Amino acid sequence: MKYTSLLLLLTLCVSSLQAEISVRVKVDNPTTRDVTFRYIDDPLTQNGRKFTLALRPGSNEINTVLNIPGDQIVTLEYDQLRVPIYIAKDDRVDIQFDGSQPTTSIQFFGQQATTQQALYSYALNGHLLEKQVKMIDGYCAIVLPEGIKTRIEAASSPSAFFDELYQERSILDNVRNTNTNTNLPSVVRKYMNDHSQYAPAAWGIAYILHWTGPISRDDAQQMMQQHRSILQTTDLSGYKSVAFDQYARARLRLYDYINPLNHDAPVSYFDHVDKIFSGQVAEYVKARIFFDAKQGGDKKLVRYRFEGFSRSVTNTKYRDFVVKHFNLSPDEVPD
Repeated sequence: MKYTSLLLLLTLCVSSLQAEISVRVKVDNPTTRDVTFRYIDDPLTQNGRKFTLALRPGSNEINTVLNIPGDQIVTLEYDQLRVPIYIAKDDRVDIQFDGSQPTTSIQFFGQQATTQQALYSYALNGHLLEKQVKMIDGYCAIVLPEGIKTRIEAASSPSAFFDELYQERSILDNVRNTNTNTNLPSVVRKYMNDHSQYAPAAWGIAYILHWTGPISRDDAQQMMQQHRSILQTTDLSGYKSVAFDQYARARLRLYDYINPLNHDAPVSYFDHVDKIFSGQVAEYVKARIFFDAKQGGDKKLVRYRFEGFSRSVTNTKYRDFVVKHFNLSPDEVPD
């Protein structure tokens, strides 16, 4: 009886974290059969879950129910299309588009249609619909929208690039401010705010990093000061977002270029963190660097920096995160 009650309690707890979301996606003139919904459930690893569904033959649509936590942003992927979708609790997602021209034909229906349209308008202006491509490889790799990468590579001069970047940031702020005057869910407002704060900053720093060589260390430092209003945001409240993750990586790589240390990455990036961030943000970024090192097969970072990190960290979940992913024994964890 006790076992049954405990099992029921656990089931209810799990159910409370999940929501049954009704999903209908209709694709006219499909170019592929699969539609994917993806979301991140662990900011530290940037890992999550995905559901890939096949369009029904004949009707070219999907009608199903997915168990997805409500009140969050989920990405719909179809062919080359990437669309952020707001999932409300116990909601119904109803979307239709033409597979041959999805970005200009997409339509949203149902109670959240106004919210979805506002989010889509922001995503369209913020390059969120584009394929994300790796711009700079290695530790703290930087991933950018394909259109931004192309613009960086083709830029005729720093002034031309940053003039466009300021215009882009202004457009994003205008779209965000227009939409936040409506009754949008707080999750959607935060998503827009985080992106507009961090994404343009990451793009600008990626430009400097791409052109290092022609851009000297002194030039890079001067650009960071000259364009600090866009490159050095002071609002770090969204540090667990994907947009911040790319911003933090860009900041660390540029700081390492301007202030090189006699350490290889990722140790040098780790040592720079406290020069840029502080408090919980710094601890979070350090935990992310440990995870990057683990993914890259690097053991130097945990060998040389884990003891100091373990003794100084105030949020023990970050220490436990490193212990778990490096499979450290109790003897390797300082008291």
